[in-house]
Amino acid sequence: MPRLRRTPCCAILAFLAATSVAAPAWADPCEDHVDDPVALPWRESGVDAARGGCLHADVGATLRGRTLVDTGDFYGNLGGELTLAIRLLESDGFEWGISLRVLDGIFVQNAVLTADELAYGPVTGHIALGSRGSRAGKELARALYARLEVPFTRSRLDGSSGALQLGVAETWHVATHVRVHLHGALLGWYASSVTGRDGRAALMASADGALTVTGWLAVFGGLDTQMGWYGWALDHVALRAGAHWRVKGLWRTELAAGLPLVGEERQDLVFTLGVRRDLD
Repeated sequence: MPRLRRTPCCAILAFLAATSVAAPAWADPCEDHVDDPVALPWRESGVDAARGGCLHADVGATLRGRTLVDTGDFYGNLGGELTLAIRLLESDGFEWGISLRVLDGIFVQNAVLTADELAYGPVTGHIALGSRGSRAGKELARALYARLEVPFTRSRLDGSSGALQLGVAETWHVATHVRVHLHGALLGWYASSVTGRDGRAALMASADGALTVTGWLAVFGGLDTQMGWYGWALDHVALRAGAHWRVKGLWRTELAAGLPLVGEERQDLVFTLGVRRDLD
């Protein structure tokens, strides 16, 4: 039987058919965990941390710090913490997790007093429901979530305190190496002791752009805003930036810092450094 020759025209048609069937490499907004935004909370318990729209399973340890310096009144406040966390996937659309702040340190100084204290807690848990969609022809991942600071899990308080965040987050793959992370949430907090009760609430929103520089490194920058924590005025509009990179295999590292630009915010700077290991 004579052998059929493959003409250049046939080769071109075969190539076009193959490329039309295969999805572009950048179609999945959750392709790699290093494309996730880095959570950067402003409140000391971390319950106000934003997140991306992708669901993941991992374990990790995070160091966070915050500073408040008022040289005019000779006042300073330095805080730091170490938090251990795990999050798991029960299905493609359901994530849950738990975290424990194992060390919480604070140093306070004013014109007449210098004090420091070490404590632990709280325990925080979360659930998230995920879905996929598209906007302007580009794929996106969305998560509806709730994060709870569990009462009676702090060593520092004689009474109890707790907080709840309800939010929605999106990760939108707008271009081959570019993702946009959008987030909005409601935040509530209470504290109760023998001296009385206190409560606060806030509205939060943020937007970040992330650039995948290489297959193992992503950098991002954006703005977040919060209103209501310190009253009816604007709490802050803050600039934040960071990087997320894969160290080796399933291990990755994240680093970010935030600086308030306007508002009543009492923190001058917040930063975070974390190490995570993927489980999915």
